[in-house]
Amino acid sequence: MARSPFESEAMGLDLLSGRSPLRIPKVISFGQAGDYHFLILEYIETGQHPGASFWELFGAGLAELHRNRAPQFGLGFDNFIGKLPQQNAFRSSWPDFFRELRLEPQFRLALELGLLPLKSSLK
Repeated sequence: MARSPFESEAMGLDLLSGRSPLRIPKVISFGQAGDYHFLILEYIETGQHPGASFWELFGAGLAELHRNRAPQFGLGFDNFIGKLPQQNAFRSSWPDFFRELRLEPQFRLALELGLLPLKSSLK
């Protein structure tokens, strides 16, 4: 059974929880009510005006989050990029993962939608 975008998002947030110095909102609930899907997250209040060091601290936190390592590149479940499905099959190298599962699907979609010229040196 395919997951909804909100279920995939909830799973991703749960995965990030505890692995980041950044505040990750806790998932309260997700589901479907009639024709509507929903995702309820913990409310995190924002500051009025970020201080002078905000972006430096945010960048450091984001870098720390990306230092998490795994034996392979990918994820145990597929998710979405916006409304588009996104595959996360495991690959042994980052370049293979990024090329095969991020760039190529977007390139194919752009060609199918006529957003890129057919004449190209890329194959």
